[in-house]
Amino acid sequence: MRSSSIYVLVPVFDDWEVLPKLLRALDATLRDRGVSAEVVVIDDGSTQEAPRSLEDEELCAIEGLRVVRLRRNLGHQRAITVGIAYIHEHLEPRPVVLMDSDGEDDPGEIPRLLDRYEALEGRKIVFAARKKRSETLLFQCFYRVYQVVHLFLTGRKIRIGNFSVIPPEKLATLSVTPEVWTHYAAAVLNSRIEHDEVDVDRVERMGGRSKMNFTSLVAHGLSALSVWSEIIGVRLLSAVAALTGLVGVIASIFLLRAIAAGSTRVEDIVVPSIALGGVLLQALVAAMLFVVLTIRGRQQPAYLPAREYANFVGDVFEVATSRELSHA
Repeated sequence: MRSSSIYVLVPVFDDWEVLPKLLRALDATLRDRGVSAEVVVIDDGSTQEAPRSLEDEELCAIEGLRVVRLRRNLGHQRAITVGIAYIHEHLEPRPVVLMDSDGEDDPGEIPRLLDRYEALEGRKIVFAARKKRSETLLFQCFYRVYQVVHLFLTGRKIRIGNFSVIPPEKLATLSVTPEVWTHYAAAVLNSRIEHDEVDVDRVERMGGRSKMNFTSLVAHGLSALSVWSEIIGVRLLSAVAALTGLVGVIASIFLLRAIAAGSTRVEDIVVPSIALGGVLLQALVAAMLFVVLTIRGRQQPAYLPAREYANFVGDVFEVATSRELSHA
């Protein structure tokens, strides 16, 4: 199966100077492949409106450009979620290419993602797996540390982000997956939605400066981990329980040896063992409480994208024609 027409979903927050460059690169790539597209821009509560200069762009493969303005800034992941739910409800079924607006998701790699998508007969979400990054050395060091922490806490490696091709039927699945509000890629992995990966390089921004600071990046990483809260809780509980038992066994061995040797300073072993055991016991209780609260949270009503997204949608319009579109 070959996709001749697609949607391209792009969340934007005040990155309007880069968007025209992305559109031109995207148009050239799609034109060479013989694919037409409608670009859906999710304006995530930008402080500036989409510039009318976008109307002057001479595009061939991109047949339509609509901007969905959100009533407030929701953040990158929730803006993506609104876009997924909006396309699923309002537009005819087509594959959706999801990518960031800064150009670090290389438009030139889209044909490779589509090739893999078509080879899988459109049954799976196809992610661009990060093979080479373009960020600073410091950022890459922090990211490696995060990958190790993520692997330890969840048991899963993480190499994927937003850049992906989504089959039309998977839009329906994602629209009723609450975790997507928190982190798109983690939600796909945690929900066992069928997916595949293609290794790609992450390139440099096409211009401007990233709106993500260190705090935002840390929050983004923690958001991904929060999707795995149940698994993290159980793994921590198991690790602390195993460590507590191990410490107890070791302390008992040393204590028995000290007694057998007639040591008069048994307290040198007993006191530290009791202190360490107390700390581990507290950690064990905290881990158990975390698991209980996490499981209890599942009893709360789910925040479903399909049901909630419309509350955040404001104006929807086509930049190319300035014609207002109706939206329910």
